[in-house]
Amino acid sequence: MDPAVSPKHPGTAFMELQFYPPGWVKWPAAAVAGGTSCDATKWCIALNIDSLSEDPVTGKTLNDTCTAAIGGNIEYINFAFLTKNGKSFAPANPIQATPATTLTPDPQKTFFMNSGDRISVTLHDTEHGLRTQVNDLTPGESGSMTSSAANGFGMIKYAPTRQPSARTSLTTSTRCTAPRRSRPA
Repeated sequence: MDPAVSPKHPGTAFMELQFYPPGWVKWPAAAVAGGTSCDATKWCIALNIDSLSEDPVTGKTLNDTCTAAIGGNIEYINFAFLTKNGKSFAPANPIQATPATTLTPDPQKTFFMNSGDRISVTLHDTEHGLRTQVNDLTPGESGSMTSSAANGFGMIKYAPTRQPSARTSLTTSTRCTAPRRSRPA
């Protein structure tokens, strides 16, 4: 299928596994202060999935109402820190995510590493979504995250024209609403 000519293109998303070094500016203030850090002495990791709400053939983008609901940009991000138990402590999707919850690591749940630790990284598909696991070989600990509805990940339904009373739509919903937590991660 050629996305340049096919209106039925399945879409594209880019996954990033982001490693945040230790530093003095903690989240969420880091976004304002310029810099990102989860802890003064430890590293943290986030699963970040970027998507673009634009028709590759016509160039038409998501309607203004839904674009505003996802932060004012047609490129939206699902973001979650890797956790010790693999369960997100805040919604990853751009409709429900907030700096105070999604972008602020929970010291009790977030997976942290020390500088100089040896790690192994594994990415694989599951029936619920992409699973990312990092094993810290030095202390023998691990962290993971699955890009699942149960962990608050969601895809914005492409809607170039605003529907009457439509809000931003995630997954298969017809309105711009938050995803349902249906299956375990």
